Amino acid sequence: MSERIVLLQKVQELLDDPGLPPWQRLARSVPLLARADLPGLSSSARKRVDRELARIHDLLKQYPLESEEDYRRIAPEHLQTMLQSAEAVAVQVIQAELDRIVAELDRDDDKLPVSAIKEARQHRELMIPRLIRVLEETAALVRQGKLPQGSAHFFALFLLSEFDAQEALPAILEVISLPSDPVDFLFGDAITGELHRILAQFAIDHPQVLDSLLSNPEVDQNVRWAAAQAYLFLIREGVLTREEVVRLLGKHLREAMDREDGETTSILICELAEYAPEEIWEDIQEAFDRGLVETMLVDLDYLQGRLRMGKEAYKQSFDWEKTLGIPDAIEELKDWECFQEKIPYQAVSLPPREPLLEMVEPQEPPVSSSVQSYRGVRRNEPCPCGSGKKFKRCCGARR
Repeated sequence: MSERIVLLQKVQELLDDPGLPPWQRLARSVPLLARADLPGLSSSARKRVDRELARIHDLLKQYPLESEEDYRRIAPEHLQTMLQSAEAVAVQVIQAELDRIVAELDRDDDKLPVSAIKEARQHRELMIPRLIRVLEETAALVRQGKLPQGSAHFFALFLLSEFDAQEALPAILEVISLPSDPVDFLFGDAITGELHRILAQFAIDHPQVLDSLLSNPEVDQNVRWAAAQAYLFLIREGVLTREEVVRLLGKHLREAMDREDGETTSILICELAEYAPEEIWEDIQEAFDRGLVETMLVDLDYLQGRLRMGKEAYKQSFDWEKTLGIPDAIEELKDWECFQEKIPYQAVSLPPREPLLEMVEPQEPPVSSSVQSYRGVRRNEPCPCGSGKKFKRCCGARR
């Protein structure tokens, strides 16, 4: 926890205390300001803070102050000036500390910033608007044709979900609605791995946001896929019924078919399969007849099998889908390969080529273990590779 933030929040509490007269607010705040450890502030922040502290110091010199009671004699106009300066110091130092935490989140060193994440948690209420600003600034930067150098935007998404910061929804929607290439650069595997849970978390009170994402053909396909996946959580939480979800996804399917959008058509049918969608079977059959469906993702045999399982089959997915949102950003990210310690490469000496070849007897090529392990795996089941993703979104998409 930032000791500076704790100390300056105490100053703010004193300055805002209606039960204390102005002279007493100042008398009790000045010693705390004197204890504030200012080294480490940026040069611009330090200049602003020094200017306000100098103003307080110059005015205090005009009065002989030996005890708290002596502050009673300070002229009201001087009291007002010093109280305003004290508040300015508190605001500027706290803001500088929040910026420092964001800077630590922004470090691009392939390490999970555990300390910065924990510090952000300890100052949750202050960090929420700062993290929202990170997403807003990232979206503005991308619209200028630039990309951020660090990773603060990535961790901001996970932390805002962990904090259940509902006020962050507009900023989240803005940044994930950017063009496909920047979105992939900004969030990578989180789009196909965790975004559907984050969207579902924020859509509990605003289910229309999923419909808006799916309706916008400018939004990245994987983001729209995540929106379609999020509906399962809304059914589980009792926000929508299966029938309502099938009707919504069916509407988007019809729109995608009308504009000859095969990729979106395939994604929607893939998700509709979850719900044994007999109500819109004619549209699905038409999509296959017109060649709009990528059969590597979903085929008619699979869909017919889902129909035979019945309309309640989707409830099986409740057992393995993770919780809404990101309960713990560190736990969620600690096993990601990109955050693992890199093992230095060491050259391995091999025997000369000819003797090595003589040692190897010709053998029949082995049957791929991956193929064997995927037999009988349904597309909406967890992938056998252990990634935690659905098979259709992981190894099944590459077959």
